[in-house]
Amino acid sequence: MGDNPQEAAAMLLQQQQQFASMATMPHNAVGGSKKQRELYIGNLPPTANEGMIKELFCNLVAACEGFVPMGGPPVLNAQIAGGGQFAFVEFRDEQLCETAMQFNGIDLQGRQLKIGHPNGYIPPMTPVQQLKPPKALLERFGLTGGIVGDRVAAGVTQDTKKQRELYIGNLAVGAVTPVMLKELFTVPLSTLPEQAASQLPPVLEARVDPNGKFAFIEFASEELCTTALNLFNGMELCGREMKIARPAGYVPPPAGAAAGMGGMGGMMGGMGGAGGLGGGMVPQPPPGLPPGLAGLVPTPPSVPPPAAPNGDKPMPTHEISLGGILSAAVLADAAEYAECVEDIRSACEEHGKLLHFSCPKEGEPDAGNAYLKYEQIASAVKAFEALNGRDFDGNTVKATFLSAGTLQA
Repeated sequence: MGDNPQEAAAMLLQQQQQFASMATMPHNAVGGSKKQRELYIGNLPPTANEGMIKELFCNLVAACEGFVPMGGPPVLNAQIAGGGQFAFVEFRDEQLCETAMQFNGIDLQGRQLKIGHPNGYIPPMTPVQQLKPPKALLERFGLTGGIVGDRVAAGVTQDTKKQRELYIGNLAVGAVTPVMLKELFTVPLSTLPEQAASQLPPVLEARVDPNGKFAFIEFASEELCTTALNLFNGMELCGREMKIARPAGYVPPPAGAAAGMGGMGGMMGGMGGAGGLGGGMVPQPPPGLPPGLAGLVPTPPSVPPPAAPNGDKPMPTHEISLGGILSAAVLADAAEYAECVEDIRSACEEHGKLLHFSCPKEGEPDAGNAYLKYEQIASAVKAFEALNGRDFDGNTVKATFLSAGTLQA
């Protein structure tokens, strides 16, 4: 080839064309860790399998406007866990992962899937641009008038997320959970007159850092976010004053814009039963007050940790009971009992390290139940959310938090 100038020129031209093709091909870099590209998929139907889930999300994402097939398969892996109750889906990049979040509530064999970020997810400094699902696709799955449609109509998009989000710092490590934070903020904000006509809850998501030191809370609107900042900053939770601020990437509104929901201040006198909030009118800083002067505004009274969503259950703890998880027929068959116990243990270990696990046998007190104690309270909360109300071998599981110290490690 070296002795033939024409052949050498042709080869050089071919190499240049290949290089140009590679340089202009869209790249979907795998940004961040696996947790940044992974989603939790809950409320799966009993017949769901990994192939079905992978195919579903591949088709959904690939149908969105702007999808680039040359980047490779949109879904890298789908793994079912929790005894078939939920799954984790890994996408090829963060953009496709965030795009799939728009399908929260999609119907799969009669079950509305619950889609969210897993524990360990860290919100990016710059919002990730989502691809746009076609209207026909949303209508096909009944989402235009449901969760996705309501969010879009209310302006709840990825582009506005930083405006609707708050950073919650100085948390009591190991004591504060996403459930606790969501309940604390939701109860008082839900009583606003403006919320009566809203199709969305005031708090959409609460995410606690894996180390438990800080959290991010996403609200349904920027007005609710501002009201929450004025109301809760400096409030005591589990013995520590919360330090609440705007996240990186927040853009202040133009001068003169409303700083919050006007109805909140006048309502505070009658909210003594809302998560421990009480007293009279809560002063709010004027619009555009610099963050450094926020401390000059009197803070609301301290509150104890909020009650669990249902008053008959204790606060989230490390310990859980799973009522009615084993039927009388299973208890009567030693071989089937042993097999089911191993299945239950495996499902529970998906959520974190267990310090205690037991399933009383036939003839023993509380036979048919399972008892768990996790090393981390966050693991217990995750297990509660995944297992409560689920079907296990034909039985509906009732999960209950136990008082601390009920079970021995």
